[in-house]
Amino acid sequence: MTLGDVAAAVAKIKPEYLKEEPRLAEVKWFDYRYLTAVEATTLFAREYVDAYRKSWLHWVPKGSASHYAPVREPLFVKEKSRKLNALWRARQVADESGVPYDFYISRAFEFWIGKAAKRPPAPNQLIGAWEHVANCWEARKKDRGLMATLVTDMRFLNENYRAEPPQDAHHERIIESLRQHHSLSLNDRLGFHIHCHGWLTEARARREFGDPVVDAVKPSGSAFYRPDQGELTSYRPSCLGIPHALNAADNPVCAKCKFQAQCDAEATDALELVIATHGTDDPRLEHRREKDRVRQREWRAANKVKRERKPNAGDPT
Repeated sequence: MTLGDVAAAVAKIKPEYLKEEPRLAEVKWFDYRYLTAVEATTLFAREYVDAYRKSWLHWVPKGSASHYAPVREPLFVKEKSRKLNALWRARQVADESGVPYDFYISRAFEFWIGKAAKRPPAPNQLIGAWEHVANCWEARKKDRGLMATLVTDMRFLNENYRAEPPQDAHHERIIESLRQHHSLSLNDRLGFHIHCHGWLTEARARREFGDPVVDAVKPSGSAFYRPDQGELTSYRPSCLGIPHALNAADNPVCAKCKFQAQCDAEATDALELVIATHGTDDPRLEHRREKDRVRQREWRAANKVKRERKPNAGDPT
C-alpha cells in the first residue's frame, strides 16, 4: 500500500470510521491482520461483487450479472464517497464479528433473501445482518470443530513463527478451542494442530498443557500441502499510518503499540498529501460546505427573480 492509497482513502472516509481501526485490528479475522485497512476494504468489496453476481439469479431468473459490477474499481479512485463509506463501515462490522469476509457477506445475502428483499442488498444493508451472521458463525464453529480455527495466511505456519501479535492471538484461539469439549481426544487434536496443519508451535503447547501431554502426542494424519509462500512481509498493524486513528492518550491499543512513532509520521505524511491535493485536511467536509454554498446561491438567485417579478403595491394592474 502506498502513501497515495492512504491519502485517497482519507479524502473520502469519515474520520469517525478511521478512528475505529486500532480497536478492530485486534479482533478481526486472523487472515486480515496483515492487511492494511485500505487493502482489507478492497478485498471486502471484491467479495461483495462476487456474492452479488452469484445471487443475481435469485432476483433476475433470466438475467446475467457476470458483466455487472455494483462497485467500481479502483475503489478509492472511482467509487463515490457514500458507497465507499458504506463498504468501509460494513467491512468494520465484519471485523468486529471476527469472521472471514466471504462468510459474512454470503450469510448477509442469505439473510436478505430470507426477508424477501426485492433486490440484492446494498453495502449499507450488509450491516443489518450482523446478528444473523454471528449465529451462523457459532453454528459453524460447533459443526466444523477443529477446522473453524484454520487460516490461509502462510505467516501463521509454525516455520514462520516470529512472535508477532496476530500469530500469538491465533495460538490463543487454538488453545481456547482445545479446551472445549470435543469428540476427539486432546492428544488427537494437538497432533492435528502441531504436526498435521502446523498452526500451533510445540513450545506454546508445552507451556499450556505440560511436557507429559505433548510428549504423548503423535502426528494426526499427513502434513498438509504447503504452497509456494513467496516473500512474506513483516507485521505492521492494519491501522498503521491512518490519519485520525492514532490516539495513545485514550486508546489502550495505541498506548501499548510499539509503532507509535512510525504511525504518527506516516499519518502526518498522508494528511499533508491530502492537503496538497485537495487544499484541506477534510475534503468530505469541504465538499459538503461547497454544496451548501451552491444551494444558498441558487436559493438567493431564485428569490431575487421572484422579487423582481412581483409588482409593487403602487403599480397599475
